[in-house]
Amino acid sequence: MYGCCLQVQTIECVLPPTTPAVVKEMFEVTDDGKLRVRSPLHEQLEGLRVKALDRVTAVNSNGGDPQALLQACVNEGPADIKLQRDHKLWRVT
Repeated sequence: MYGCCLQVQTIECVLPPTTPAVVKEMFEVTDDGKLRVRSPLHEQLEGLRVKALDRVTAVNSNGGDPQALLQACVNEGPADIKLQRDHKLWRVT
């Protein structure tokens, strides 16, 4: 049995002005070295199509390492965030 990860769905949303404390509640750098959504139920993400473990791929059209993306989420104005959802497929052989 083996699994693979397909990145298929891209989600774009606008994050209102945020502080470092709020960003830490919403996102975290995970063990796989990606910036992922910690809580899609956070009031600033509520109502969007964001799910837990969605991966942030760009902030204001800029990519980068997870720590840079995390810092870019902290802003005084709205930030355009692009997320990607990983879909795992499992095959049994």
